[in-house]
Amino acid sequence: MITYQFGFRKKLSTTRQLLRITESIKEDLESGWETRAVFLDIAKVFDRVWTDGLLYTLIVWIPCRIIRHIATYLQGRHFIVRVGSNLSSERVIKDRIVQGSKVGPKLFNISVNDIPIPRNCQIQLCLLANDTAIMSTSTQQTVMENLKNYMTQLGKWLIMWKIKVNTDKCQIVYFMRRRSNPSPPML
Repeated sequence: MITYQFGFRKKLSTTRQLLRITESIKEDLESGWETRAVFLDIAKVFDRVWTDGLLYTLIVWIPCRIIRHIATYLQGRHFIVRVGSNLSSERVIKDRIVQGSKVGPKLFNISVNDIPIPRNCQIQLCLLANDTAIMSTSTQQTVMENLKNYMTQLGKWLIMWKIKVNTDKCQIVYFMRRRSNPSPPML
């Protein structure tokens, strides 16, 4: 399991991930670097897991007989909506992990386990369930270029895995030392 996913894992928590992020930013600022962070929110995390892709990923780690049980758990689910005495027609549930189940969080973590690993040491990836922070630390000239390159790679991965980002909850944040403003010229 990737080391920077802190969601749904024993002894790892929101607090520990936030501490990791803030300590990293603090150290970078003390070293004279700038940090830019992109904070992403995965939309409807359990409702958007591409189950066929997840099952394909499981083949690497799990015996086929267990994968068949997981496939039965994930696929072939249906639902009907009742309003008063009226019932809707039966609908198929596609590409979804059952929320509130014991195995659901583990399956989610497996589904995001192959998120692109930053090749550039100036990029740091921090995941907490459906929240993702991508931090780029460098000089002012290269910090955005590094971030852009990784975001392009991540975007391709999100498309491949049919993962949607909730753009209303995404932010870009700049962390830098306060620059002194020069005095305005005297007229």
